Amino acid sequence: MISNINKSLLIIFLCCLYLSASNILVAEDLNQLQIKPEINTQQQETQTTSLEEVTLIDYFIPKNYTLTLEDSLNMSLENNSAFNVTKKDTQIYKIRAKKTALTFLPVLNTSLSFIYQKDYSKVGDGDIIEIPYIGPVDFGGFDAEDNWKRYYSLTAIQPITGLLRRYHWKKIADLSFEQALLDEELTGQNTAMTVYTSYFEALAAKYQIEALKQNVEELTKSYNIASIRYEEGTTIKRDKQKVEVELDKVKFQLFAKENEYQENINKLKNAIAIKQEDNLQLVTQYQPLEYKISVDEATKIALDNNQELQKSVLRLKMAKHSKNELYNNYIPDINLSLNYVNQAGSDYMPPNNFTLSFDMNYNVFDWGQRELTIKEHQLEIDKLDLTNKDLVEVLKMDMKQKYNRFKEAEMLIELSKKAVGLAEHNLEISLLRYRDGYELITEVLSDQSDLAKARSDYYQALFYEQITIADLKKSMGILLPSQ
Repeated sequence: MISNINKSLLIIFLCCLYLSASNILVAEDLNQLQIKPEINTQQQETQTTSLEEVTLIDYFIPKNYTLTLEDSLNMSLENNSAFNVTKKDTQIYKIRAKKTALTFLPVLNTSLSFIYQKDYSKVGDGDIIEIPYIGPVDFGGFDAEDNWKRYYSLTAIQPITGLLRRYHWKKIADLSFEQALLDEELTGQNTAMTVYTSYFEALAAKYQIEALKQNVEELTKSYNIASIRYEEGTTIKRDKQKVEVELDKVKFQLFAKENEYQENINKLKNAIAIKQEDNLQLVTQYQPLEYKISVDEATKIALDNNQELQKSVLRLKMAKHSKNELYNNYIPDINLSLNYVNQAGSDYMPPNNFTLSFDMNYNVFDWGQRELTIKEHQLEIDKLDLTNKDLVEVLKMDMKQKYNRFKEAEMLIELSKKAVGLAEHNLEISLLRYRDGYELITEVLSDQSDLAKARSDYYQALFYEQITIADLKKSMGILLPSQ
């Protein structure tokens, strides 16, 4: 029995040795493959990687972006699907305007026919019999001959009175193209505003994170001072615990602000159409307004450039052309037609035949429908005219509100800056008095909290001003970088 056990152990040992050797050989083969990536031509069919797999691998590799505000705006206008859709609409309306211009040209129609038929000719006179209710009938004979016939015709029709109608159609098509351009620009403005908002909110959060980190460092110093004083017996344990709790609160605020920053970064990624897995860094710093402008100047620019107001004006113009086009219903439609026919194989028509004709069509009585239709369009014009006047007043009011928010943001920056300086001074005095035993820890923590809030408000005010400037420019119609 012992020998059998030894044999079994020997077999197991040899198997383990074989497996270990196999693993070593496989590992060496893998290392060789990593060092020498060349593929043997005989095994190429089994080792090639499909292009689809390579594309998927490249897609999931995160990319790194370091973007300025201008880069972000350009990427959003290049990749945003809604903006690209409006660009396609603009191209469609441009083609429609060109097609409408072609309706002024004559209508040309040509046809070519080959007909195989029998020509019948009378070959003799027969008896003529009077049939009641029908008349005399000749019972003579007829001869039939097979023959090919060819007919070719060319017709040209030029509308005369219809040219006025086509003029209004052409103007409406041109105005529709201008409206499509405004829609494209307005969509670009809205896309740009989303980028501005996300970008500056992310920058504000970024600066606030730095302020909170500074606050953590200062509270850590306060905690160390409280710990030293507690060990020296010059303060109670509760002061040390208060600082520790306040430090934990600020660390939580830092964590929440980092989440807020990431949320704004993700919104910006979506606006500029890059993957959420990609890394994005912002490099634009705070920039003050480049020029000073009054509310009256801003309102005047808005009345000249605002896309919504311009679209409303275009709708009014199109409505007027639609109404004027209806007056053509009171004018007869007159068309000039030229017809040329060339035939071969028939003895009944000349080889070349020209025909010049005038066509006139007029509905004499329509039970007053034309007049009612014109009145209906006039009411639409009146509605659009009132809408335009309301839009002008709404735009003026909107400009005043946005301009006031911009001025408030400017004032808030100065106030926040002064508040930061005062809070820093108060905290410095509180720390000195607390170190010397003349101040309670609650006063230090209160001043520390005031400083943290002042810093956060300052950075928020800085970039809130940038957002109000962007909003003001959007109403003025000058937000896009190309403008």
